[in-house]
Amino acid sequence: MEVRQEIDQRNWGEGNRPFARSCIVLFFLLLILKAAVTLHVWLPGYNLPNFYRSTPEFLLLLVLLGLSARFQGQRWLLTAATLLSCGLFMLSLGEGVTQYLYRRSLNLVVDFSFFPEFIRLLFESSRSIAVALNSVLFCAVLGLIFAGLFFLLRSIVRLFVESRHPGPAFLLVFFLFLMTWAVPVGLFNPKDMLTLRIARAMTGTRETLAEESGEAKEDAIAEEAKPYRRRYRDVMLFIIESYGYTAFAKQDHWDILQPSFEAFQKRLQESGYRTVSTLLQSPVIGGYSWYADSTLLTGSRISSEQQYRELLKSETPTLVGLLKTLNYRTVLAAPGTLRPWPEGEAFYRFDHTMYNVDFNYKGPDFSFVPVPDQFTLYRAHNRFIRTEGDSPLFIEYLLVSSHAPFDRIPPYVEDWSSLGDGSIYHELPVRTFKNTWFQGKEYTEGYTEAVSYVLDVVTSYLAEFVDNDTLVIITGDHQPKYPVTERWQPLSVPVHALCRDGAFLEPLLNLGYNEGLVPMQPPPHQGLEQFFSHFVTLLPDL
Repeated sequence: MEVRQEIDQRNWGEGNRPFARSCIVLFFLLLILKAAVTLHVWLPGYNLPNFYRSTPEFLLLLVLLGLSARFQGQRWLLTAATLLSCGLFMLSLGEGVTQYLYRRSLNLVVDFSFFPEFIRLLFESSRSIAVALNSVLFCAVLGLIFAGLFFLLRSIVRLFVESRHPGPAFLLVFFLFLMTWAVPVGLFNPKDMLTLRIARAMTGTRETLAEESGEAKEDAIAEEAKPYRRRYRDVMLFIIESYGYTAFAKQDHWDILQPSFEAFQKRLQESGYRTVSTLLQSPVIGGYSWYADSTLLTGSRISSEQQYRELLKSETPTLVGLLKTLNYRTVLAAPGTLRPWPEGEAFYRFDHTMYNVDFNYKGPDFSFVPVPDQFTLYRAHNRFIRTEGDSPLFIEYLLVSSHAPFDRIPPYVEDWSSLGDGSIYHELPVRTFKNTWFQGKEYTEGYTEAVSYVLDVVTSYLAEFVDNDTLVIITGDHQPKYPVTERWQPLSVPVHALCRDGAFLEPLLNLGYNEGLVPMQPPPHQGLEQFFSHFVTLLPDL
């Protein structure tokens, strides 16, 4: 029955409910409504005291409800309040999820543009009826929530009308919620404060790209590059998906990974490599790897789509461009790139690129991207490295086998020559874990298995296929998504530098790197953009 039919015989100021009882019930119903439309205020940091905190949008919604009770014949007021509450719920949900997963605010234009891509990845990574059923279930739950909001709003309006003194009741509850907007509420523990400091650092006043790059950087690069006209050592950059601080800091992860790291360290030492490591803070978490990649390659901290687009239109110096001035051949091996990338190619100016289609992979799909990292290295090595030229080589590998949801991990193939076109993977067992994009019963096992696989592939490749004094950089792009990463952790990722010419790495030790494959720096850590200057310090001996 419509609200008007239920209350049209009552007038503002008339009713039969006790005033105190009405106010108490109204307060708790409004508290439920407020919690639903302000998820982003209290949910991301589990700050339950902020459960009571109001927002201007909620106060506007409360005014609409008061007007709906006052002007009972104007049904459009309740309709407007319902639409506003549903819209606020969706925006608050999106903002809360974005803050929880990525520690940044929702950007409606940019983030919504990625929604179709997210759906495509969701279906491609888990080709089963479960995905379709979950999608239907999600829409059904959303519909029930919207219906629940309508009945909740209607009940609130009815309570206002039926109270003995609806005018004072409205003013009382409005004042109570107004106080929570004007007076800060919140009790935080030290871990929460760490999260807030990182969030503020990411969303604070942004320096322009011109200020970040500047003429000083260009002059320094040109000055460093002048005296050298010889053949430099090759440079290999391995950027590992979701390889983050949590691999070392979360006890459940480290208990599993420690023996593997010890084995990797031993094999690298036996192959003549010296390894130094550090931790640097990525600008993102759980996704948006291209922000981290561009931060690493330019020395400009990129943490939003606007900054990224401005970067691609700018003349900001890049590590790729720096090495091209030294006559390097530059290569990008990116199996996760599924379509042409003209704007990126125009900015970075790689001499050669290998995208997903260029690998001609015929094996089964694994997790986020079908191509296993071992196959990526095998193909790129045969195409660009096995035949040496007069020019030194810089190759950037974007490795993806450790991408969420950590559900299907490729097997390591001892005989690399048997990889062929990847068909061999159809005959090999796949390590599977009960994880999806939304939840995981085996996130710890899947994540550690993925990290161990990628590092096993990289260390085996370096030991078996690289026989000179190549400079090797291994780094993560960002921390994995929650709850794989604990909320108190910084956004940091490990950075390892390896070379058989051990003395060459000494400048990095002076910058705070430590010996070995396990980084030991306590937080807070420098930003990932600092790697550019770290690399420049190596130029005189490169």
